[in-house]
Amino acid sequence: MTGLSAFLFDVALALITLAATATLLWGWFVWLAGKAEWVPRTTDAPRDRPPFGSSIRGEPDPGPPSASRVARAEIAELEALWELSRGDGGDPPHGAEGR
Repeated sequence: MTGLSAFLFDVALALITLAATATLLWGWFVWLAGKAEWVPRTTDAPRDRPPFGSSIRGEPDPGPPSASRVARAEIAELEALWELSRGDGGDPPHGAEGR
């Protein structure tokens, strides 16, 4: 082949490859869309992942922490659970130290 015909042959192969790839991707997306329509929903319950955003965190408590006996007992219980869950007796969660 001459230089020009070899170049045109390479361009034709590149175009065929691009068309085949686009066709395969389109077919895959159509197949996925068809599969997604047929997935039965067993419940109307929310998915196991929580939604993202500020609404999930709630409002911060602007008041000072409670110093009652009940609150201190609950903090001690939570810190004991934290130490058990860590296994190594590591630091309590942020904000729980010093109470």
